[in-house]
Amino acid sequence: MNKKFLSVVLFGALMAGSSVTFTGCIDNDEPAGIENLRGAKAELLKANAAYRQAEVEIRKVDIERQQILLEREKIDMEIQKLDLEIKQASSAKDIAYWEQEKALLVEQYKEKILQAQTNAAKWEVEYLKALADLKIAQATVTDEAYAKKLNELISKIEAEQHNIMDLNNDLYDLAQELLDFSSNQYTAIKATTEKKLKGGESKLANMNAILEEVKALKADFGAEATNSQIKELEIKIAEIDKKTADLRAELIKVQGSGTEAEQTYSKQKVTLETADQSITFEIPAAIQGDFIDKFVTNADVNSELKNIVGKEAWNEFTATVPQGEKKWTPVINNVALGKATQYEEVDTLLLLSHSIKELSTAIKKAGVSSYKEAYTFANDGFKYGLGSLTTGDELTADDLAKGNAALELIGKDIVAMQKTYTADSTAFVEAVKAYQKDAEAYGLTTQVSSSNQDEVVNKAWNEYENAKKAYKLDADVENTWNTAQNTYKTAEATWKKWQTENSTVGKEEDTYKQAYGAYMLAKEAYDTAKAAYDEAVAKAEEVSGLSEKVKALKTVLTTYYPLRNALMADLDDITATLADFNDGKKFKLAEKISSLTDAQFAVVVKSFSSKKAIAGTDVILSSVTIVPNGKGSLQTWLNASKKLYGSTDYENSYLVIQDITEIEPATNVDISNLSTATALVTLQHAKSIFANIDDWNTLATTIDGIATATAKKEEPIVAELNKQSAAIKAIYEPYRDKFYELCALDIDQYDKAGENEKDIFESLKAALNITAKPNTKGEKQTLEELKEALEKRLEDNGSEVTISFPVYNDNQLNEGERVTSISLTEEDIQSAIEKLEANISYLEEYIAIKKDDIKKLEDGTYNIEDLIERTKQEVENEIAFKEEQIKNAKERFDALNKAKDALITEFAGSAE
Repeated sequence: MNKKFLSVVLFGALMAGSSVTFTGCIDNDEPAGIENLRGAKAELLKANAAYRQAEVEIRKVDIERQQILLEREKIDMEIQKLDLEIKQASSAKDIAYWEQEKALLVEQYKEKILQAQTNAAKWEVEYLKALADLKIAQATVTDEAYAKKLNELISKIEAEQHNIMDLNNDLYDLAQELLDFSSNQYTAIKATTEKKLKGGESKLANMNAILEEVKALKADFGAEATNSQIKELEIKIAEIDKKTADLRAELIKVQGSGTEAEQTYSKQKVTLETADQSITFEIPAAIQGDFIDKFVTNADVNSELKNIVGKEAWNEFTATVPQGEKKWTPVINNVALGKATQYEEVDTLLLLSHSIKELSTAIKKAGVSSYKEAYTFANDGFKYGLGSLTTGDELTADDLAKGNAALELIGKDIVAMQKTYTADSTAFVEAVKAYQKDAEAYGLTTQVSSSNQDEVVNKAWNEYENAKKAYKLDADVENTWNTAQNTYKTAEATWKKWQTENSTVGKEEDTYKQAYGAYMLAKEAYDTAKAAYDEAVAKAEEVSGLSEKVKALKTVLTTYYPLRNALMADLDDITATLADFNDGKKFKLAEKISSLTDAQFAVVVKSFSSKKAIAGTDVILSSVTIVPNGKGSLQTWLNASKKLYGSTDYENSYLVIQDITEIEPATNVDISNLSTATALVTLQHAKSIFANIDDWNTLATTIDGIATATAKKEEPIVAELNKQSAAIKAIYEPYRDKFYELCALDIDQYDKAGENEKDIFESLKAALNITAKPNTKGEKQTLEELKEALEKRLEDNGSEVTISFPVYNDNQLNEGERVTSISLTEEDIQSAIEKLEANISYLEEYIAIKKDDIKKLEDGTYNIEDLIERTKQEVENEIAFKEEQIKNAKERFDALNKAKDALITEFAGSAE
C-alpha cells in the first residue's frame, strides 16, 4: 500500500470516528473558552505522549535493518566458502549439492528480509495511528500562531518519516541485490543492470522536467506570471493523469488476459507446496546406530535427512528415535513436494525428490566412507601394510581387493586374539578368586571393623604406645641403680685384677681383707639398689601392663604379617637388628618374628617409632593403583583386569567377566596397546564394518527408489507450472516497458491500491519479477512539487521556491550536495540550471554505459567477473550513501520532534 495513501486513509478514518466534545457546568464561572483551552492542552499532551511511545517502537525498524545488513555480510562470507566448495567439487553431484546449499542460504536470508519488512510495516501503521491522533489533538488548538507552527512541524515530521522508511526499503532491496550476485551471478548482474538502466531513464525524464520548470522561473516573477505557470503545470499534471489512466487501464486489462493461466499456475503451485506427503523406510539393524549418529545426532553437519523433515518438525521427528538397540523405522509426515518461486521456472534443487536423492547419495557416501575408514584403521592400527585406498566417494576394484585382503588378515587375528582372550579370562578369574580369599582373610570384605587386620594392628600398637606412656620409674631409684651398676662393675674388675696380681696373699692378711672389703661394699650397694629398682619396676609394670602389651603386639603381628604378605607383599623393607640374635645381622621382621623371645621382641619394638614403620600403611582399596608386575594377590588381580579390560586402578577394575557385546571398540589406536577384550571387539567391529557396506548400499538403493517415485509425482506438476509460467511471462513481458513508463510518469502507481486495499499490479509485478520501485519520484511528483512551490510563493510572497534534486559528481551518479530550494535570483536560478544540465549529461552517459553493458552481456563479449565487481561496488557505494542519508534524515527527524515537543510544552504552559 502506498504510504501517503495509508496515512490519508488512517487520518480520515480516525477523524471520522472521533469528535471533540466541550462540556460545562451551569455553576462554573470560568469562561467556556478557558475550559476549552485546558481541554485542548490536555488532549495535545496525551496525544504527544502516545506519539512518543509509538516513536520508540518505530525506531526498532532501524535496529532490525542494521542487524539484517550485518547478517548479509556474514552470509556473503558463507557463500564465498560454498563457492570454493563448488570449485573444488569433484563431481556433478557435489556441485549440485553445494549449489543447493547456496540457494537455501539466499532463500533464508530473503525470508528474513521479508519478515523485517513486515515488522516495519506493522510498526509504521501503529506510528501513523499515533501521528493521526496527534493531528486530531492539534486541530483543537485555537491559538493560530501555535496551531500553524505545530502543523508545519508535524507535516515535516511525517514527510521525514516517510523518507526514512523509503530509504529503509531501498537498503533492503540493495542488500538482496548484492546477495543475488553471489547466488546467480549472470541473472543477477543482468537484472541489476536492466533495473539501473530503467532507473537512469526515469531520472533523466525527471531531470528534464525539472530543468524545463526551473528555466520557466527566469520569466516574470509576478503574480500573473506565477499563476500562468501554475496553470501550465496543472495542465501537464492533468495530461500525465490521463496518460497514466490509459496506461493503467491497459495494464489492468492485460492482467485479466492471464487469469486462466494464473489460476492453473496457482492451483498447481498449491498442489506442489501442500505438505501432504509421507516417507518411510527400513534401516538395516547392523547400521542403525551409525545412521542415527551421522544423520540425526550430527544433523547440523550431515543435514540431508533434516532438510527433508524440515526445521519446524525436526524436534518432533527426533523424539521417535529409540534408545538402545530397539528397531527404528523412520516415518516423515507432512512434507511438500517442493517450493516454487512465483511465475519462475521451478528450481529442481527445491524439489522433494532432489532432497531425497541427496539423502540417498549421502547414505551411499557414508557406507563408502565407513568402509574406507575401517580399512585405514585396520591397515594402520593392525600394521597390515597393504597400502592406501583411492580417494573419492566410490570403491574401485583395487580398493575392494585390498579390503578383502585386510578382511582375511582380520579373520586370522580374531582367531588368535580369541585364544588370548580365553587365556587372559581364565587368569583373571583365578586372580579374582585369590584376591577375594586374601581380602576376606585380611578383613576387607566385612563390615565388622574388629576383623580388619589394619584395625587389629592399630589397636594393639595404640595399646602398646599407651602402656609405654604409663610406664614410669622413680628417677632417684633408677639413677641409684645405674650408679650402683657402674660402681659394682668397677669394683668387680678391680677385685679380680687384685686377685690376679696378689695370688700369694692369704685371706688373713690385712691387704687381702682391705681389697675384698671394698669389693663387698660395692656388691652390697648393688644388691640394695637392684632390690629397690626391681621393686620400682614391679610397681611400674603393675600400673602400665607394658610387658603384656608388648606380648600382645607380638602375637598380633605374628598373625598379621602372613596375611599382609599374601594380599600386598610389601613388608620386605621392615627390618631390625639385635645383638644376641641372628648373629647380630639385619633381618626381615615378618620372617623372624615367631623366633624372637618376648624379651627380644621387647627390645626390637623399641626401635620402631610408629605403626606404619612396623606394619606398613593401612590398606585403602579406593586409592590403590596398578603396579607393573606387582606382588600379592591384590596387584595380581589388578594387573589381570588391566590386561583383559584396560582398567588402571582399583575403582575401575572388574571382579567378574564382562559381557563382550557391551565393550566399545577402539578408534585410531595401535591395537598392540589395547586390552585383550577391547582388541578382540575392535577386530570384530572392523570386520563387521567391511560387511556393512552392503547394508549401506541397500538402504541407499531404497531411498533412491523413493526419490524416483517422488519425482514421478512431481513431473506433471512441475511441467504444468513451467508451462503456465512461460505462458504468463509471454503475456506480460511486452508490457514491462509500459509499466516502467507508468512509474516514470507517476511513481504512486507502482503500488496503487485497488479494492480491499490490494495492489492492483501485484500479479503483473510478480510475473515480471519486479520487486522494487524503478525510481523514487515520477514526473507528476516533480511537477506537483513545482506547483506547490509556486503556490507557496503566491501565498507567502517568498523569495525562494522549494524544489529538490541531487547533484551528481560523475557518470556513476555518485551524489554530492542536494538542492532543496532555489532563491528567486537570476544567479541562483542559473546555478540550478547548470547543475541540472550537468546532471542530464551524466545521466545520458550513465544510460549509454548501461546499454553497452547489457549488449556485451548478451553477446558474451563482457568479462562478467569485472562487471560484477564494478556493479557490486556501485551497489556498495549506494548502500553507504543510503545509510548516510538515513543518518541525516534521523537527525532531522529527531530535531523536528524535539522542536515539536518544546512547542507543545510551551503551549501547555502558556497563560490561559
